[in-house]
Amino acid sequence: MTVESLLKTISEGMTVNVKDCYGNMIIRFKFGDDIEVFSASFLFHKIKKTEIKNQFDLNIYLEDTKNDYV
Repeated sequence: MTVESLLKTISEGMTVNVKDCYGNMIIRFKFGDDIEVFSASFLFHKIKKTEIKNQFDLNIYLEDTKNDYV
């Protein structure tokens, strides 16, 4: 799964915390925000791991991004 495919499927009220492979926060994305603000290289990064905190928060960890986040 890529960042883009996940962000297109989140539901109303959901927030996705995007983190690098070391657990450092990259960006916090809320339902309803426009994914077009991200670069194509960011959107196509593969997700390494997902972690559901509760019904409103989801953490995703990306594969090594080499600091090319947004």
